[in-house]
Amino acid sequence: MAREFQPEWRASMGGGRRTRSGRRTSFKAVVNDCLRRGLEAPSEAELAAPFSVEPRPMGLRAGLDLDDIGGLLELLDGPVRP
Repeated sequence: MAREFQPEWRASMGGGRRTRSGRRTSFKAVVNDCLRRGLEAPSEAELAAPFSVEPRPMGLRAGLDLDDIGGLLELLDGPVRP
């Protein structure tokens, strides 16, 4: 049974059956090559730029306590029925 892949997957796997050199390879070899490239150590350029996140205010209403999960669920769903 033939397997169909999304176009972006096919492109990332070298077209499905052809590698960079144009040789025909098995599906297993193509998948292993993709996994190997994905697990390689990151390049110097990737390591140079640190990841950062800009904090933003959440705009919470006064009186909401996000630490009380049970209270939040009761507020959303109503009181628990016995």
